[in-house]
Amino acid sequence: MLPPIEGFQDILRVNSEPPTRDAATALLATFQRRVDLIDNVLEGLAQTARALEALRNDGYPTLPTREVPDQVLADVDQNIATQQAARAFLKPEQAVSLGLQAGEAEEK
Repeated sequence: MLPPIEGFQDILRVNSEPPTRDAATALLATFQRRVDLIDNVLEGLAQTARALEALRNDGYPTLPTREVPDQVLADVDQNIATQQAARAFLKPEQAVSLGLQAGEAEEK
């Protein structure tokens, strides 16, 4: 993309006619916008690569376990037990009937 940009810049430096200058200015802006968009994409990709590397350095996909005192495990186990006890008294709602009825069979 750089040679056309340099070419349009050269056209603007010389004694060109106004329509030529207008066309060169418009095309230069178009090419420069495209270069800026490409730069943004490349920076985004670089940022994504850095974030992925940080994630891997953090041990992804493995999640760490943690040693805790027996009191913490007992508390968690007690909560699990009471939630399971409560769950035994819950059941899903029954589906509502759509009220569909089969008609008479037709011969083909």
